[in-house]
Amino acid sequence: MNQTKKNYFPEEEQACSCCGENKFDPETLQRWNNLRAYLGFALPMNSMYRCPAYNDKMGYTQTHATGRAGDAKVTHKQAFAVIKAAPKFGFTGIGVKQKGNKRFIHLDDLEEIHGRPRPHIWSY
Repeated sequence: MNQTKKNYFPEEEQACSCCGENKFDPETLQRWNNLRAYLGFALPMNSMYRCPAYNDKMGYTQTHATGRAGDAKVTHKQAFAVIKAAPKFGFTGIGVKQKGNKRFIHLDDLEEIHGRPRPHIWSY
C-alpha cells in the first residue's frame, strides 16, 4: 500500500483528553493516515493516546496507553469498510462497538497481549 504524506489527525486529536500529553506512536499514526487515504472518508476519532493514569481511572485496558491504538467514530457501511481494510494496513486488533449511541471501531497494531493472540477481533 502507498504511504500518504498527509496527516489527517491533528495533534490535539492524538493527545490524552485528561492531561493533553501526546505519545501517539509515529508508525501507528502513519497506518491511520494510510487507512484514511485509502478509504476516502473522514475518520473522526473518539480517542487516540490515553495516559496510563486516565486508563486506570476509567478502568480501560492499557492498549491506548501504548500510543498504538485509536477509536474511530464510524458506523454502518463505513464501519464495515474500516474493518475490511484495517488488516491491509497492519492493524492486528479490531474492537467493534456498533450498538447504542457511542459507536466506534477500535484499531491497534500491537503484538500479542494479555494472552490474546494477534490478529484479534472482539466486540464491546
